[in-house]
Amino acid sequence: MSHPIRIMIADDHPMVRQALCQVCEAEPDIEVIGQAADGDEAYRMALLLHPDVVLMDLSMPLLDGVQATRHLTDTDDTATIGVIIMTVCHQAAYVLQALKAGARAYLVKEADSDTLLQTIRAVATGEIVVTPLMARMILDEYRHQQSDPRVSNGLTHLQAYDQELLKLTMQDTPPRLSPRNWD
Repeated sequence: MSHPIRIMIADDHPMVRQALCQVCEAEPDIEVIGQAADGDEAYRMALLLHPDVVLMDLSMPLLDGVQATRHLTDTDDTATIGVIIMTVCHQAAYVLQALKAGARAYLVKEADSDTLLQTIRAVATGEIVVTPLMARMILDEYRHQQSDPRVSNGLTHLQAYDQELLKLTMQDTPPRLSPRNWD
């Protein structure tokens, strides 16, 4: 990118927003252009500011991160914004919900700043980043669903893109995928 990566930070905890802002603003190629305290504010602010990337907390008031992401990716003016869901949740169901809503990455808040910055840069170029933790959670959920004969939907009926994602999770290096229509 010739211009700095323009990011927004959406989290309902001021201290988290401040810490993320400090990490990002220390980088010459990243510019924080806005901060939001809830999902509705994040959506409205993104419509006005058109960031390249939004760091979106999963659990926020008014609209959660998945709902706000879905609104952003379903709106023509903001569909190209890369959303990185950030959370403390280690559950595969949340990962899958976030990715299906259009998020390009899912990071747990215990990730180090280098991982965060690499993910921001990758998402800004249009990549989908699947971390080893995400890959393991998705694969574990798939295996669980496959072993449960009572399950008649969900991961047992994978779409082509889901199948590609699962194949990539079994590789030794974290996969990066090109954005596609997930439905």
